[in-house]
Amino acid sequence: MNKRPPSMTRVLCAVVVTCLTPTAAHAQSAPWRPDQTVEISAATAPGGGADRTARFIQRLAQEKKLIAFPFVVVNKPGGGGGIGLRYLNQHAGNGHYLQIYSPNVLAGYIVGQVPMNYTEVTPIAILYSEHMLVAVRVDSPVKNGRDLIERLRQDPKSLSMTVGIGLGNMNHIGAALPLHAGGVDVKAVKAVVFNTIAESVTAVVGGHIDIVAATPSTVLSQVQAGRLRVLGITAPQRVRGLFAQVPTWREQGIDSIASFWHGVIGPAGMTPAQVAYWEDLLATLAASDEWKAQMEQNYLTPQFMKSAQSASFLRAQYQELRSILVELGMAK
Repeated sequence: MNKRPPSMTRVLCAVVVTCLTPTAAHAQSAPWRPDQTVEISAATAPGGGADRTARFIQRLAQEKKLIAFPFVVVNKPGGGGGIGLRYLNQHAGNGHYLQIYSPNVLAGYIVGQVPMNYTEVTPIAILYSEHMLVAVRVDSPVKNGRDLIERLRQDPKSLSMTVGIGLGNMNHIGAALPLHAGGVDVKAVKAVVFNTIAESVTAVVGGHIDIVAATPSTVLSQVQAGRLRVLGITAPQRVRGLFAQVPTWREQGIDSIASFWHGVIGPAGMTPAQVAYWEDLLATLAASDEWKAQMEQNYLTPQFMKSAQSASFLRAQYQELRSILVELGMAK
């Protein structure tokens, strides 16, 4: 009962971005560079993971004087990422518009929440990945991952869980995989959605929700402050530093490994020259000491890829996510 079915053993590799037909980023074409204000959007409210990533890219690019024009961050929350995607594609073919992309939006399409699939935007770059965890208030009667699974197996509605911006997203999957493997009826567990994962964390700290499914970077400050206790993490082995005492799900008898990625996309119809400019700029940022320090500080795993590699991987990632969500009974 405590062993996960072999078909459920998945490693969700980190990737980012989209487009069924990869853009030939280095095809022969005239060089392009921005000649007006550049906008990078996040499909979450301020404080979410996508928002933090957008603002770090903005700040680092400006500090290094890589862009001669203003570089602004815009938030377009709602619809599990669908509002942000529709906004992005209002600027089809315009290389001055970028957006942070994650598997949350891709999964949103699979579960029927997001109306646009990955084939309808342009891939720019993969940035990084991180594993997922579940946490409770430090005074919660739920002491570890096995305890959580047993309580929810007996009564799936006995505890509430928040999963961030949308049902079926990667936070939700990161919790659903070990619960399903432990015999819990995942569809019966009460899952609560907020505008950002930061709001989800606040709701658990405040005692309004029992469990938060999140990533290490999003609960870091609350764990440091002694307000949250992490029950399990979807990593193949224990992570370093503050989370070194957190057991993996495997250590608790549940074979569950998964990861969450972030990257950058542009609107449909971008030219090869536009894509080449942005993937090269992002590669410069990813190679910097400041970027590496940010990865280390926030428990992120660098996994940079340019456009063509990202597009190829995304096709496989879509099929992998769909298979998992079908098996969990979440796909439409």
